[in-house]
Amino acid sequence: MKFVKLENGNVDLTDNSGNVFQFIQDIGVRVQIVGSSAIQILQDGYPVFGVAAVDVAATQVLPAAEIVFVGSNTDLAALLSEFFFVVDSGGIVGPIDVNVVSPNPLPVSGSFAFTYPASSLDAFARQRVSNPTTVFDSKQISDNLPDFWDDSQVSGSGTTSTHFPNRASSIMLVANLTAGRRVRQTFRRFNYQPGKSQLCIFTFVMGTAISGVTRRCGLYDDNNGIFLQQTGAGMAVGVRSFVTGVAVNNTVLQAAWNIDKLDGTGASGITLDPTQSQIFFFDFEWLGVGSVRCGFFIGGVPYYCHRFDNANLNNSVYMSTPNLPLRYEIENDGTGADASFEHICSTVISEGGAQNTGLTRGLDRGTTSFVTGNDNNFYPLIALRLKSNYLSSSVKPIDFSIICTSSSPYLWQLLLNPTVSGTALSFTGITNDSIEADVSTTNATTLTGGTVLRSGVASQGNQGGNTEVRISDDFFLGSDIAGNRDVLVLAVSRLVGAAETFYASLNYIDQK
Repeated sequence: MKFVKLENGNVDLTDNSGNVFQFIQDIGVRVQIVGSSAIQILQDGYPVFGVAAVDVAATQVLPAAEIVFVGSNTDLAALLSEFFFVVDSGGIVGPIDVNVVSPNPLPVSGSFAFTYPASSLDAFARQRVSNPTTVFDSKQISDNLPDFWDDSQVSGSGTTSTHFPNRASSIMLVANLTAGRRVRQTFRRFNYQPGKSQLCIFTFVMGTAISGVTRRCGLYDDNNGIFLQQTGAGMAVGVRSFVTGVAVNNTVLQAAWNIDKLDGTGASGITLDPTQSQIFFFDFEWLGVGSVRCGFFIGGVPYYCHRFDNANLNNSVYMSTPNLPLRYEIENDGTGADASFEHICSTVISEGGAQNTGLTRGLDRGTTSFVTGNDNNFYPLIALRLKSNYLSSSVKPIDFSIICTSSSPYLWQLLLNPTVSGTALSFTGITNDSIEADVSTTNATTLTGGTVLRSGVASQGNQGGNTEVRISDDFFLGSDIAGNRDVLVLAVSRLVGAAETFYASLNYIDQK
């Protein structure tokens, strides 16, 4: 379909079969339509439609004109729905298939309206543009990302999870007629910023629905969240709420989806096939009471299937927190056949950017020095973790400082979840904060193992005895599926000399 601008200023609309529909500029926003029937003269009092033509190749939205058409709504829809989104009280009628040939968009003057498809707007009805900010991304090219995902059998038996590099995915299995539940969940929970649309995208292969087997993926935990679910009853989208103190799922089966059932009967004409790889997405506004829109990307186009509305409908928040982990899971209740769920890729995106909100806080040992043993052990100077009732907070270390009172060289490390020997770490909650910390450790505690996030060597000779390090990576404190919290430790080991004396501080951002 294409527009061709004529020398006299008129515009011809020609379809792929050579049929010509001539658009003639009249007065203001009034337009005459010439088709296979007689010229339809513009008259007042007939149905008015807002029409938006979009050039798919150039991603260009043309001005929309108010077209007054003599005839029924059905006649006009039949004429334009093959080429336009035609919007009236009945909603969107047809798809987009337009190529602009004229040097200028359709010449329409005066006041007119733009009509955009829902997929071009974010959760707060702002036009989507190409400036998403990635909060998290996950692709399993070389391994199953054990630093980012906890992978556990959380109940029952007979479940497995295996990474397949050639498929860039992990396949979770449950056994035949065996009760068992397998979960892959991120350690980190992702901070939602009020007023911004948060977009989450998931790829997977679910397979045929099986009685007794439940598969889910989404942004959720055992208490709250948003997810896609498949049971023996079929596909459903759901919102989980802990507002009452008990987790309650509000799930809507595919046959009741309120935008497009994706069963071949909807506006898209698409039938969803769960045995094939799928790209599920949702965007949501929280603020406690916003909307959630769910859909699938198919052929590079986002198709919304269902929307949960909450504002002006509920008397409370629709879920207790939006700060949640990504999760994939499969469960057999003991009556189902063996089944699989393939976890491929996922991402969390803040649409319209993201700001480093939250307070910057500091920890230090004060006047309490740390004296190492006369050995090369690693010792904890400062340790911190999330409070057990603040697991949804995002806490990120931003810098730290160490000073040694002698000129002896030393090795420092920022360790995640090391093994603690000797006297256990003793954590004290920080007032009005998401963390608890131990800033009074002694050399009765030593450390081994763990993940080394940062390391370095220093001495008074090369750094004046003071090590100051800024942390620019994307590490946030988290917890595993069972709620066991990450422990972050600033540790030091003397390299030569006798027992050495150290002082230390650490700063972090706390986003609740």
